[in-house]
Amino acid sequence: MRSPLLLLSAALMVLSGCSLFDFRNDKTLSVASGEAFELREGEGVAIGHEAVRFEYVQKTDESRCPADVRCFSEGSVSTAVRLTIGRRTPVAFTLTGFVYGDTRSVLRTRPIQDTLGYRIELLAVAPYPISTQPDVQHSVATFRVSVLEEAPPSGSFVLNEGESISFDSGNGRFQFLDTPSDSRCPIDVDCIWAGEVSTLLEVQFGQAELFRFTLTGHVPGEITGLDQEIATLDTLGYRFEMLAVSPYPDTRVQHPPSTVGTFLIHKTVSD
Repeated sequence: MRSPLLLLSAALMVLSGCSLFDFRNDKTLSVASGEAFELREGEGVAIGHEAVRFEYVQKTDESRCPADVRCFSEGSVSTAVRLTIGRRTPVAFTLTGFVYGDTRSVLRTRPIQDTLGYRIELLAVAPYPISTQPDVQHSVATFRVSVLEEAPPSGSFVLNEGESISFDSGNGRFQFLDTPSDSRCPIDVDCIWAGEVSTLLEVQFGQAELFRFTLTGHVPGEITGLDQEIATLDTLGYRFEMLAVSPYPDTRVQHPPSTVGTFLIHKTVSD
């Protein structure tokens, strides 16, 4: 017979829309954008929906001043993490800085990383060091992952179809409306033409009239870091770039995930 506690936990998961998962143990879990959450090393979580996944890989360094020692420096702790959107290659990075063992006191100088249109914050890492106790092999870290409301001034951002983001300190809003066509050669097919993909986009400044345009080109499914092709348009004093559109066509996939675009906005005319 299942315990009442187990049944209650299951009911709460359903009611809260939870969809969390453990990369190592295959559990299922999820949190909303901007919500703080705890992960053990090797665990992961879906952010908002299962197309965005965040994983706490491991604690890679620990030099925080032990709670029972007086130090000249507060030290720092490093956590290796990964962020994955759809079927894109995971983006791995390290969050390093000083945080406490719990979130009762969250510092302004906490480690923060903005990437792929999300802000990742390290809020706490437990247990906090004590000189008389050995370092615990598996730590528990508290993170917060939030959708960026503002496109980064330098660096790309990711949008699902229908999503929008502000840019230039809120003066403009950029929206990814649709993918009217995608004729890129599937990865499992030999073609005589590479094909191209088109994204329908919309920009508005304040109450001004909406400006709708299309970016078309042969872009990859993810940013490769190589001399890849991009699609650009210079208009309204800005350069709008389409860097990648995922998923990349594959005839073997019957039900591909929803389309995700990676974009970049540059200001081309100074104030």
